[in-house]
This record gives sequence, structure tokens and C-alpha cells, in this order.
Amino acid sequence: MNPNVNKKMSAVLTEAVQRVFDALGPGHSESTYQNAVAHELRMSTGAIVSTEVVIPITYRGISVGFQRLDMVIESNTSCFPQRTLVEFKSVMNVTPAMQSQVRRYLDHMSPRQPIDAFLVNVGPHPDSKPEIVEIRSPGP
Repeated sequence: MNPNVNKKMSAVLTEAVQRVFDALGPGHSESTYQNAVAHELRMSTGAIVSTEVVIPITYRGISVGFQRLDMVIESNTSCFPQRTLVEFKSVMNVTPAMQSQVRRYLDHMSPRQPIDAFLVNVGPHPDSKPEIVEIRSPGP
């Protein structure tokens, strides 16, 4: 993916998260921030944003379960030229295991299409600041 496009996506998402965080303050649930950021992105960019998106997990051609994705931004604007996954956490620190979880989501979303992902940590404490970690799609 073009690094300039990725920087733009990251900047737009960071701005939306910060705007929401500044308005709401710290200490809310992940879903509260998720819904507010989705609304902010729709209003500020015109993006098609879906929340709580269910994707099937298959094994040898049968469905064996599902995953629920926090947010999927469809590739319909210059800010988000390709499908983008955003996962929200409210933890002290983002761990490699959390990043691996998002990579698994990417694997199941569309293995032949590049998808970018961001892990947004809103932190559990009143002095928390949002943290955004970019996670690259492994690609085809």
C-alpha cells in the first residue's frame, strides 16, 4: 500500500479518536468510544462505517464459529481508499497478543484483498490518553 495513503488514513482516524476523546473524556466503555468514533468518521469524511460486524470462521468448508469486529470502514472515500478494520481496547498496554488477534481478523476478512487495521486503546484510567497502533495486512 502507498505509505502516503496509509499516513492519511492514520491521521484521519487519529483526529476522529482525539476529537471524541476530548469531548467525552476518559473512563467510558470501549463500545461508547467505538460508537462515537464511528459517528465522527461518518460526519467528517462521509465514510461508510459499520460496527459490530460479524464474520464467519470456516474450517474445511464449514462454518465453525464467528468473530465480531468492532468497526469496519468501507473503501468509499479518499480518506479510506481500502477497507479498514478498527478494533477498540480499554487496557493499560497493548500487547503482542492483541495485535495477533487483529491479524487473525484480517486473515478471515478477505485473504486475497489487502486490508489495513488499527488497534485503538482508550485506556481504563482517568489519566489515560488514546493510543493507536497500525496493523498491516499480510497481503495475498
